[in-house]
Amino acid sequence: KTFEPDEQMKQLLTEAAVAADEQMVINAFASDVPERIVWEGKNWEWVVYGGDSGYYLDDYVSLSVRERWFYQATLETPKMFMRREGSGSIYCLGIRDKEGRFLDGEKTYTLKVPAPVPANLYWSVTGYDLDTRSEIVCDGKIPVISSLKKDFEPDADSNITLFFGPNAPSDVSLPWIQTVPGHDWFVYFRIYGPLQAAFNGNWQLEDFERVD
Repeated sequence: KTFEPDEQMKQLLTEAAVAADEQMVINAFASDVPERIVWEGKNWEWVVYGGDSGYYLDDYVSLSVRERWFYQATLETPKMFMRREGSGSIYCLGIRDKEGRFLDGEKTYTLKVPAPVPANLYWSVTGYDLDTRSEIVCDGKIPVISSLKKDFEPDADSNITLFFGPNAPSDVSLPWIQTVPGHDWFVYFRIYGPLQAAFNGNWQLEDFERVD
């Protein structure tokens, strides 16, 4: 049939689209499902949780987890979420700071990454705009920090400190992702070819810390 909704139906469909989008935002970025937490006591989340093959469980597909992923992102591969040593990659979602506050594009944050990162291939962190779920667009600066492009020197505490905020750190050589005031944002911390320490808790990311 020809799709010709009347005014009442147009209003209902418009309201439904808005409500559905709001619910997807909550499911993707403000879920309270315990299984999403990577490390107890910290705010890092699995972007996909469930079975060894992501949201494909033994006898059913976890629709809410699949919806969570595809609202955040756009594609998948068979080994993308496989939690096995040396296989595929793992994705950790960072969207809150140490105090549980959503990441604010107007504020400045540090993220301490314990070295060495348990990656057989490499690791990376990418910044995304919460509204578009696309990479942060700011002054032409690519919002990616990756060990594939650069070797990072840990400090005396064996940490690699990353910076996030609208203004560059005073030492311009330090790894920095620029954010946009007025825009909330999130990151994916990816480990390619993850080693056992990425799964058993022997290696853990610190939470984002807001700084002056």
